[in-house]
Amino acid sequence: MAIILFNSLILITSNANDEETDTSIFIDNFFVYFYLTEGIIRITALGFIFPKNSYLSNNWNILDFIIIISSMM
Repeated sequence: MAIILFNSLILITSNANDEETDTSIFIDNFFVYFYLTEGIIRITALGFIFPKNSYLSNNWNILDFIIIISSMM
């Protein structure tokens, strides 16, 4: 929850008209890889599709998975 709050604060304080600096690119990449790592850990712990309580059996996790994949692209 702390990472999500910190990420939200960064997004609030950033200006869409500013040029992307090395620092902002680093921060964006940090959050993308943090959420990717979280997803990989959860998929490893729960299973991806087939077990009853798998990662993709929850609608919030499906949304999380779509966001992670789209941010990696």
